[in-house]
Amino acid sequence: MSAGQPFMTRWTPTAERVKVLDVADRDSSELLTEAVLFAHSDLAGFRARVAIMAIDGIVLVLVAVPLLMLQGLYPTWGATTLPLMALSWWAYLGALKTTRFGTLGYRIMGFRLVGLDGEPASILRTTARFLLLHWGGLDTFWIFDDENRQTFRDKFAGTYVVRRAARPTGRGRVSYDVYFMLGAALPVPVVHPTAPTANARRV
Repeated sequence: MSAGQPFMTRWTPTAERVKVLDVADRDSSELLTEAVLFAHSDLAGFRARVAIMAIDGIVLVLVAVPLLMLQGLYPTWGATTLPLMALSWWAYLGALKTTRFGTLGYRIMGFRLVGLDGEPASILRTTARFLLLHWGGLDTFWIFDDENRQTFRDKFAGTYVVRRAARPTGRGRVSYDVYFMLGAALPVPVVHPTAPTANARRV
């Protein structure tokens, strides 16, 4: 990366460019053109997300402490400690979120993770969110400027954090903002409201 080149820049494509992305890249990336919408009150807000991260953070510390203690007792295990810790954290923050149980933070706060189709998030989507946790959750502030209360990791992975009893209220069209990160072009889905479906419940 050359000097002065930003880590991440954003380019919002025109409607024509979005159409090109949809048609030309459909076979390789299966870009969505439509997604479900949820009531604003059913989407996790800032305080709920901070509480979830705090609870799950405590769980991660409780997982890490025994592993670090074992490393102290058995120095020859040092090379395996970090991989085991990373794997256990992914199992908790990634794999567990694909189930109806979710993490302890999600259970206590009454939320679940779903994809843009309203179904439980796939392992690929939860793994994508997990990989962006190196930002330390700072992208949570993104929800203040997002009508769907999505963090950047949600937008990147195509997920919502919704109340456990939440049901979609309608469908919206999907366009794509393209972000350039470390020289790679990354299409990120953006869901826009359209007319509600006949089955949408009143909010």
